[in-house]
Amino acid sequence: MGVLLTYPWPGNVRELRNALEFAVICARGSIVQPEDLPPELLQVRSAAPSAEPERDERERIRTALERATGNRTRAAELLGISRATLYRRMRELGIEAP
Repeated sequence: MGVLLTYPWPGNVRELRNALEFAVICARGSIVQPEDLPPELLQVRSAAPSAEPERDERERIRTALERATGNRTRAAELLGISRATLYRRMRELGIEAP
């Protein structure tokens, strides 16, 4: 709960819903643990933006694709973006599908 309460939730309810779905899918047991949450929730947030936003986005997309076992539609849902946006960002960042 601490992780969920301290995260700023820039995507509001939609991002929260996607994060919880992600955690439930990734949970190894019947109780969601902090390590089951999306990686961006676990990173310490500072007031300054990341020095490498493309690297962070590339990592988020790869993690979502791994968690969705390569299913791009499901990965887009986990990220809270449209499938078209996922395809575009993958192309722009040079990410190959697993």
